[in-house]
Amino acid sequence: MATALLYLITCLLLALAVAYAAEDTSATNQNLGKTMLTAEKTTKDSCEKYCGSLLIPYPFGIGLNCSLNPFYSVTCDNSTYTPPKAFLISTNTTQNTSEIQIPRRVHEIVNITETVIHVRNRVIYQCPNDTVKRLDKDGMILPIDSPFVFSNVTNQVISVGCGFSNSFQGDVEIASSARCTKLDEVKAGNCTKNNGCDAESFPQPVQEFNYSLSRPNPAASIVRCGYGFIGDVNAFEFRGRVDTDDPAVFIDRIQKDVPLVIDWVIGNQTAYVRQNNTECSDAGGGIAGYSCDCIRGFEGNPYLTPGCTGSSF
Repeated sequence: MATALLYLITCLLLALAVAYAAEDTSATNQNLGKTMLTAEKTTKDSCEKYCGSLLIPYPFGIGLNCSLNPFYSVTCDNSTYTPPKAFLISTNTTQNTSEIQIPRRVHEIVNITETVIHVRNRVIYQCPNDTVKRLDKDGMILPIDSPFVFSNVTNQVISVGCGFSNSFQGDVEIASSARCTKLDEVKAGNCTKNNGCDAESFPQPVQEFNYSLSRPNPAASIVRCGYGFIGDVNAFEFRGRVDTDDPAVFIDRIQKDVPLVIDWVIGNQTAYVRQNNTECSDAGGGIAGYSCDCIRGFEGNPYLTPGCTGSSF
């Protein structure tokens, strides 16, 4: 009898535990709800929601009248490209250095999330012993006083190829130097500096940087080509010697798979955009501004009227 009673009590306790866990999971899922990316209303009325297959959520918008302000305005080019491509426009067009003049190009957007913009990467390269065209200097810039910065959390300064150095000049100067003395040291995997690949972080976010690729001793050729770029190190996979053989293949892969990451917020110079049932906090991390979320139990786009909807619990 006692054994049966104990068994019954155990079953009841297990049932209560399962029910509590299910209720907690349901509450968590409800709290997650629909975000600015999945809400029924993600853009201003009468504004285009997509550029091709890319969602452009408010405060961004296609055209000045559809964004919060010109900083968040996106150009959707459906006349030059099929499918269309979206671009974040820089107000600065050129940059002068003591050596070169670098044209300031627009940034092609590949994804927008609640906190970051992924833009198409640009790779500089050299193939010293070949007649391959080379691009060994470049620069990136964001609009001055914009609520955007190149992230120092996920972006790193990456160099690939034995003896190549990728020099990053922003608010600080950082160099990544890929090394190897023989071919069997060029191994796929994480960049270790001595395997023909190096990745170095920079200490703070920046709105502008230049980068250049150099090779102190081009005659000591172990691999065919070397490359430099700034991008999301978590998205980069070093494949060893094959990465140094064909610049067209390598550059195409990096531009498709390894974005340059831009952090975005609502700038402090912007009129306060907090909507109903939202909570906002300072961004921190070297970028002036704030970001907003729906409060628990509500969902929607926290920057767009009528704000977040639902019911508290």
